Amino acid sequence: THVLNFGIDPARVRDLILQEGLPDGALGSVVDRNGRVVGRSRGHDDLVGREAKILMQNVGDRQEGQFRGTLTLDGTAVVSSFTRVRSTGWVAAVGIEQGIIDAPLYRLLVQILGVGALLAVLSTALGVFLGKVILNSLNELKTSAAALGRGTPVPVLATPVQEVNEVGRAHVQAAQDLRERSRDLDHALEAKDALLYEVNHRVKN
Repeated sequence: THVLNFGIDPARVRDLILQEGLPDGALGSVVDRNGRVVGRSRGHDDLVGREAKILMQNVGDRQEGQFRGTLTLDGTAVVSSFTRVRSTGWVAAVGIEQGIIDAPLYRLLVQILGVGALLAVLSTALGVFLGKVILNSLNELKTSAAALGRGTPVPVLATPVQEVNEVGRAHVQAAQDLRERSRDLDHALEAKDALLYEVNHRVKN
C-alpha cells in the first residue's frame, strides 16, 4: 500500500567531484552500473543521464585501470584512469585532455626543430666563413708560389690556416736555397772565367 523511493540529486555527485580540486584540463565523471552519467565536473547539466558507451567499453569488467585515445561525450580526446566501486558497481573516472598531455612533447619537438634549424644556419654560416678563409689563404699561397717562380722576394705568410703557412715557409726556404745556389754558381763562373783568362794568357805567352 506504500511506495518508498530514494534518490540522489546528481548535482550532489557533481559537487563531490568538484571538491576533489581537479587540475585544469581534467574531467571527472561518475557513471552508474548501467553506464549512465550521474555526475560530471564539466557539462554536467547537459550530459547527466546519458549513456557513456565508450567509457564503459574501455572499463569492461576491470576494477581499475587506464586507457587513452578515447573521446568523451562532448568529443574531447582524453587519457583516462578509472576505478569501480565494489559495493555499487559505479565507476569513477578522471580524464586528462590529450592535448595537455602531449603539449610538453610538442614543445620539446618544436624546441628540437628550432635548435636544429639554428644549428643548420650556424653551420652554413660557419662553412661559408671558413670557405672564404681557406680561399683567401690559398690565394696568398698562389701569390707566394708565383713570386718563387719569378725569382722575386717571397712574402712570409701569416694566414689563419696553419698548413698554408707551412707551405709558405717552404716557399721562403726554397727561395733562399735558390739564391744561395745562384751565388755559388756565380762564384763558380767567376772562378772559371779567371782560370780561362790565365790559360789564355799563358798560351799567348
